[in-house]
Amino acid sequence: NTKVTISDKMVNAIRSKYTPALKALLRRQKMVLSVIGILFVLSIFAFKQLGAEFIPSLDEGDFAVETRLMTGTSLTKTIEATGKASKILLNNFPEVKSVVGKIGTAEIPTDPMPMEACDLMIILKDKDEWTSAHTKEELANKMQAKLEESLPNVSFGFLQPIQMRFNELMTGAKQDVVVKIYGEEFDKLAAYSKQIGSIASKIKGVQDVYVEEMSGLPQMIVEYDREALARYDVSLDEVNRVVNLGFAGQASGFVVEGEKRFELVVKLKPEFRDNITDLSQLFVSNANGKEIPISELAHISIKNGPNQIQRDDAKRRILVGFNVRGRDVESIVQELEKEMKKSVKFETGYFPKIGGTFENLIHARDRLMIAVPVSLLLIFFLLYLTFQSLKQAALIFSAIPLASIGGIYALYFRDMPFSISAGVGFIALFGVAVLNGIVLIAEFNTLRKSGLPLMMVVIRGTGSRLRPVLLTAAVASLGFLPMALSHGSGAEVQKPLATVVIGGLISATLLTLFILPILYLIFEKPMKRKKRNSATLMILLLIGSGHLFGQTTMNYQQAYERMLTQNGQITAARLEQEKQIVLGRSMAEMPKTTLNGMVGQYNSYYNKDNNITINQTIPFPTVFQDERKLGLEKGKLSQLEADVLVKDLTQKLAMSFDQYAYLKAQIQYLQSLDSSLLILEEKSKIRLELQDISRLDFALVQTKRMRIANDISLLNSELIGEKRKIAALIKMDDRFLEIAVSTYEMQTRNVSNIDPMAHPYVQWYQQNEMTVLQEKKVNLSRQLPEFNVGYFNQTLVGVQNVNGIDTKFTQANRFQGYMVGANVPIFWGGYKNRNEASAIALQQNSLQLDQAKQAMQLEYTQLMDRLNLISANIEKLGGQLTNELRFLSEDAKAKFEVGEISFIEFLQIQQQRSELELSYLQLINQYNQTSIQLNWYR
Repeated sequence: NTKVTISDKMVNAIRSKYTPALKALLRRQKMVLSVIGILFVLSIFAFKQLGAEFIPSLDEGDFAVETRLMTGTSLTKTIEATGKASKILLNNFPEVKSVVGKIGTAEIPTDPMPMEACDLMIILKDKDEWTSAHTKEELANKMQAKLEESLPNVSFGFLQPIQMRFNELMTGAKQDVVVKIYGEEFDKLAAYSKQIGSIASKIKGVQDVYVEEMSGLPQMIVEYDREALARYDVSLDEVNRVVNLGFAGQASGFVVEGEKRFELVVKLKPEFRDNITDLSQLFVSNANGKEIPISELAHISIKNGPNQIQRDDAKRRILVGFNVRGRDVESIVQELEKEMKKSVKFETGYFPKIGGTFENLIHARDRLMIAVPVSLLLIFFLLYLTFQSLKQAALIFSAIPLASIGGIYALYFRDMPFSISAGVGFIALFGVAVLNGIVLIAEFNTLRKSGLPLMMVVIRGTGSRLRPVLLTAAVASLGFLPMALSHGSGAEVQKPLATVVIGGLISATLLTLFILPILYLIFEKPMKRKKRNSATLMILLLIGSGHLFGQTTMNYQQAYERMLTQNGQITAARLEQEKQIVLGRSMAEMPKTTLNGMVGQYNSYYNKDNNITINQTIPFPTVFQDERKLGLEKGKLSQLEADVLVKDLTQKLAMSFDQYAYLKAQIQYLQSLDSSLLILEEKSKIRLELQDISRLDFALVQTKRMRIANDISLLNSELIGEKRKIAALIKMDDRFLEIAVSTYEMQTRNVSNIDPMAHPYVQWYQQNEMTVLQEKKVNLSRQLPEFNVGYFNQTLVGVQNVNGIDTKFTQANRFQGYMVGANVPIFWGGYKNRNEASAIALQQNSLQLDQAKQAMQLEYTQLMDRLNLISANIEKLGGQLTNELRFLSEDAKAKFEVGEISFIEFLQIQQQRSELELSYLQLINQYNQTSIQLNWYR
């Protein structure tokens, strides 16, 4: 006895709603597919609105603030500014645990930085201790606003430590997005960078815009006056030597310390190298030894020169960087490119290139454009290998776009941009979504092999596979649910992947359960045959239309064997036997065990006693055996019912086969008669033209042919009806059934010495008597006593006298005992009434059995008498038919041609011949049908 579990109840409840919904949608296939098509198109538009980013930013827990002062700022000023920034953060934001700044280049220059730049590392407390802000983005905005308000000449860019280093390693800049502008002239590069920086700062979601400074470093510029040099007879080399000697120094000898030797460099003291006056007061000697100040030979000034020269691939470049906050990277870059095309006109030789995380996104997307199609092709290839059908592989493959609908909408409603982790989620989703399609299609194919109609295959297949489909989707969805809702480390990368899989599986499961059956009906529906021209038809006839159209030719024996295995009535009748046997076993079961608990004042005044009692009722042992025997007897009764059903259906099948052959023989005879009359009509037409016969004679021939054509049409209609009856009995589509028949003749069957008592119909009454007797025996067994066994365990709280000694017992002391008893029936009314009912049932069965025997014997005798009469008529008509046919075939034709009989007399003889032929066929049909009815009694 299978126990119904909670999961069974849940699945049954879902199935009770699902099956009617599926049937309703199967009646509206076009509407459903149209709605799905609209949803798919809308999902494509939604996908375009998602935006994209490389990977979601991980929450590292701390801030790395890129701090920059004006170009050329001294180390002292930088330290002072960063110290103020640290105090502002520590004093105004309780979330800050500590601030650490890094200025300049370390001894090992792995991360070179100018003096005006500093990386501030802000170490934050746990989020549980935050009071100024709830999110990290909100905290960053407040910190940046406070710092910019207090230090207006300092720029701050909020990033994270690992994120900043990763960006710098990938693109050479610390910002999320970098626009690199390539060209030759510094001034034009600087102008373009400022223009693009201004455009970027106006775009929503852009933060911390940084425009690289290539100039701003003060330099002393010496421009020589060549006329003055010529006038004072001073060479350029001498002036350069003096300038170089004063500021850079020149070797003028060596200093020896032991075995070491060093160059002796001469140059001005540091205090004489600070301004223009120091340089202009240097003197240069000409060839005559005259000392001339450099101010007389050159123009000296201080100008801002290049601060740094950056190159990529041997091309000068300047960059504009910014961070992204609260928006996806792709949409920002697309808006920036649009504005740049509109506002910035680059000269020849100057061009921008956008890098950073956007560049990583482009590279990753290019790889996905290879990985995703390859994975989809592999899935399709494996599906084809599994089902050996391109059509079914494509059918299951349709689960992929159905799954993508839910994944896209899940990202859209959670306001998540497309990222590489989401792309990986789609790849994982496609594999899981295809599994449900495989489960359904495999079940559909299995059921279809059993010969079920296509609609029944879909209804039964979806119902039986509802549980595994739901289980597959539920396991995967629930497994990804913690990732979709997590807030810990790495949650930013996990959420898009889990969101895509969960959303996709929800849509894939719902749409697979409803859309896949509709597509299966459409894909597997037999194609309508197109009309072919005569040449093509001849080729098809030569090849064999039966093979081309998948028709199955069956004789009676083949149809009989198929009916035994495929007919639903026979299968259901045989299952009834198994059901009765199982029910018999279920009736022979042990009654439920009784478990009782008691608490209260039943042993003493104190309300502290408790008792636990277990009791089991055991029926008399003969009850189990008698119940099982009753199930077996009912099973035998069901088997006999199945045997009677098989006999009835076998008789119907045999009669339909014989009737089909009879109609076929009639049609063949009338077609041959029509051919003869066609020849006669052609000859009559010639004789009419020669005025050898009258127009009335010619009209008689045409009328006869018209009647034959009408008879053939009616017989063909009846022939189709019989074919459909056969197809229904063997559970097969009549369009693909071809019935094999031979020459129609008498079917000899052994119908003598039949014993009606051996017939299953009579045996059913005999077995019914055995069943009633067994029911009576079960009732008698139920009258026997039932036994009770029990066990109890209890407390005796209070003072009890034990062997003359008062002893105090508490709840910790427990006492036990056993019980044995019997249930004896005292009121016999119910048992007596059931016994009397069994006696009445036996009497009824006996009367029905006698009546059945008498009716069968009478029917058998009548059928035998009719068979003998038909057999005698066939012998009599057969001899007459032989003589008549000889006369009609030989004498009548000869006499008609020589004019001994008239045209009307010849047609009358032909009419008589056809009536005899058809009457003979009808007698054979009656004989065969009667013998089939007699065969039922075997």
